[in-house]
Amino acid sequence: MREADIIVTATEIRKHPAPSIRPEWIKPGAFCMPVDFDAQFTPEAIRAMDLFYTDDAAQMEFYRSAGYFQATPKVQGDLGEVVAARKPGRGGSTQRTMAMHLGLAIEDVVTAVREGGPVRRATAAAGQTGELVDTSAEHRRQHASPFNARHAMTRLMSANNGLQPTSADANMSRRG
Repeated sequence: MREADIIVTATEIRKHPAPSIRPEWIKPGAFCMPVDFDAQFTPEAIRAMDLFYTDDAAQMEFYRSAGYFQATPKVQGDLGEVVAARKPGRGGSTQRTMAMHLGLAIEDVVTAVREGGPVRRATAAAGQTGELVDTSAEHRRQHASPFNARHAMTRLMSANNGLQPTSADANMSRRG
């Protein structure tokens, strides 16, 4: 791990984790992406990041109010802000960056859309469904979102440091 350019963790999500990844294990210039909340990175390791973003800061604060992320520092912003150039991406080759992936409901909708079925848009009240959303290819083309999480992560990973997404990342971007 100490020589890794990219560190991704995916373990059990817990309200009271016992993280083990220390700041000295993360080399300068590394990109970290926990998909397991703060289960593996110690608060000290997260504080050692030069840039710390998430896919949805408001969602992270909601989880914090529900008992998660009690020792985790606040994020600097959303990945969407990086894509829109309202927040900085990596500014140098030695910056350590983290994008804490919480998962967004829109990703579930995209998955359903890719399966070709109609999707019901959820209302504000949990568990209720609302209007039927047109998921046809023509509708998706007309209402395409400018936000692309892969683009944000690429900006965090590669700006001014020579790191490039792998061919697998490039193939995913072409598909997605």
